[in-house]
Amino acid sequence: FFQAEDGIRDPLWSRGLGDVYKRQVHGIDLQLMQIRVCAESVEDQLGWKKEHDNYLRSLVETYGARNWKIVVESFNNKFPDFKKSVHQCKTRWHRVIEYNTKKHPWDEAERLRLLLAHKQFKNK
Repeated sequence: FFQAEDGIRDPLWSRGLGDVYKRQVHGIDLQLMQIRVCAESVEDQLGWKKEHDNYLRSLVETYGARNWKIVVESFNNKFPDFKKSVHQCKTRWHRVIEYNTKKHPWDEAERLRLLLAHKQFKNK
């Protein structure tokens, strides 16, 4: 059942994969609307805690943001009752944890470091 904003429940609506709601009409699935959901609120409802975020952050700092298999194995060993897949951890990292890091403008030291690195490495 899908409960619309007006509170009416419609048994013909069903939740599809992703954020697309589907309705069957004469045996044909129609995708009628795409709904964007805040990743943080959805994941928080599924049980992500600050402790999980902090540990995931430390693992990514240790192993890097490309070694997700190792990160997830370590994460699942630490939290055996809260097992997550590579996709779940990667999504949490990109949409919530990394998204919340450093939102202020660059200071002069950072700009200088960037210019020196660009001078050394060019656009590689």
